Amino acid sequence: ACLGDQLVNHIPNISLLTSKVGLAMSLREYSRWCMQRYERGLTKSRKPMPLESFFPQTFNMELKGEREAFIDQYQEGDIWICKPSHMNQGRGIQLVRDLETFYRKFRILPDGNRQVGNVTACRALPTSDTFFADRDEEEEPALGTPRLESTQPPATIASPAAASPAAVRAVISPAISDVVAAFAPTVASDGGASIAMPASASLSVAASAVTATAAAAQATVAQRRPLAYVMQRYIARPLLIAERKFDVRCYMLIASAQPYLLLYHHGYVRRCGVAYSEDTADKSAHLTNQAVQRKCADYEDIKEETVWSMEQLQTWLDENWRHPTDGSRIQSDYIDNQLTKRMQQIMMYCFNSVKGKLTVQNGFFGLLGFDFLIDEMLKVWLLEININPALHRTSEVLKEFMPPLVEDTIDVVLEVFHKTKRNERLLPLDNKRDFIVLYNADRLLAA
Repeated sequence: ACLGDQLVNHIPNISLLTSKVGLAMSLREYSRWCMQRYERGLTKSRKPMPLESFFPQTFNMELKGEREAFIDQYQEGDIWICKPSHMNQGRGIQLVRDLETFYRKFRILPDGNRQVGNVTACRALPTSDTFFADRDEEEEPALGTPRLESTQPPATIASPAAASPAAVRAVISPAISDVVAAFAPTVASDGGASIAMPASASLSVAASAVTATAAAAQATVAQRRPLAYVMQRYIARPLLIAERKFDVRCYMLIASAQPYLLLYHHGYVRRCGVAYSEDTADKSAHLTNQAVQRKCADYEDIKEETVWSMEQLQTWLDENWRHPTDGSRIQSDYIDNQLTKRMQQIMMYCFNSVKGKLTVQNGFFGLLGFDFLIDEMLKVWLLEININPALHRTSEVLKEFMPPLVEDTIDVVLEVFHKTKRNERLLPLDNKRDFIVLYNADRLLAA
């Protein structure tokens, strides 16, 4: 099939947003560009939103200058969080509470240079460390160690134009097949469209939209490249619910990449099952990922408390939150008004940072998961963006939330795809439901 004739649930270089290194570097470059335009009077808009107002200070550990900057920035008592750039589910994340930990982790000398060969031959390092005590067995080795990276091509829908929504819903990975079983029976073909079950563990309504050269490159059995890390300042004073840390997972759907159509979808609250303390080495107290929380000894007893709806969060805030200085209460519409608008504002900032860089083609789409943390002053921080947000139904809240999200995503993507093929205006959407339009390039092009 020709490019643009098939659906692909992936934008080739979306890692500019969804890898930790890519996100940090994209936001930093865009922030500098916005400030330069503002200072030179090249824009009539108000002063740009400072990056440090919503994104924790982050250093790319692959670059010597960044490592040196981190060493210069570090002050005794600081807590930093070290994240592998391309891993998820909390794997490989470690707290760094002192420079000795940093030197040992990256085999780096105090001048920022990498150590070569035997660590102890270059520098005597203490044997104690302040990493999480319960490291995963699958955590990555030291920086620079090669890793295997899958290059399996996506599954395909040979002719999305002929495929019905029911058929396309059947092209869902086995890992989430239970999410859509209630409304999408598995089929082999429908309307002449060949359907192939993908191997991915995320929403996969995918189509091969690559040239013969690119397909040949993807057929490589494996590629090796060094692991990349970021060092990010840890938000040490988060807002706590019953002494437990939480964050908010919400979604941005790139329903069309040519022209761009972006939509926001509300999410849910992810809570830790262990009481929070800056000093604890228990990963379950710091990371809200369900993959981490499932390792708690009493997870089966507390799992319903590890996921809340946004309505539950608003109720808790109404009843319990008081301003730390003046004791004032929170607004009754904080979630729907202030929090949602701030998250949408940050989402658009992220998108604008890569809008002119992404590889786009008719039929490309993606559902991205944005993770936000709220601190005790109700300041909203972007933690990361996920290319494959989990669609599991591990709690009653998620059993209600996930099926409509998956169904609505597929319906919107199909509707938009058919409209682009017919050169029709993208809006209004018949299947918008709980989605909110963030950006519509189709309107701008028509203006």
